[in-house]
Amino acid sequence: MIKGRILVALPLLLLLVAGCSKKSTVGALTGKVTYNGSPVTGGQMTFFTKEGGAIPATIDADGTYTVHDLPVGEATVTVDTKNLKAANPGAVKFGGGEHKMQVGPVPAGFDKGPKGTYVEIPAKYADMKKTDLKVTVNGGPQTQDFDLKK
Repeated sequence: MIKGRILVALPLLLLLVAGCSKKSTVGALTGKVTYNGSPVTGGQMTFFTKEGGAIPATIDADGTYTVHDLPVGEATVTVDTKNLKAANPGAVKFGGGEHKMQVGPVPAGFDKGPKGTYVEIPAKYADMKKTDLKVTVNGGPQTQDFDLKK
């Protein structure tokens, strides 16, 4: 009876061990994006893999981001906040000064635009060929913060 149980349990144990030793081919990143130590309060990140993939992530109002299903290996990272500049029309510069505009209610269906507040960052971070942001993605979850500099 005991011998029979061992014969049944042994293959199950081997399957469990084989499953655990299998390396993950994707990772997940979470972290915070800051510019000179202050949170970048919205925008878009893109993770460019060596294989030519481009995986997007949204920067939340507190500067945090989460991205799933990144292939394992090195990725080049871009950060772009320009889409928020047009999305926040409350302050406009013209005639040598800044003037506040009165903005009425947004019609239903038109309120799905970018979220967050525009933070001006150096243009190099939005250009895949100029950015110096890189990350090595390991299998499974990991944390990676990015502090952008002038």
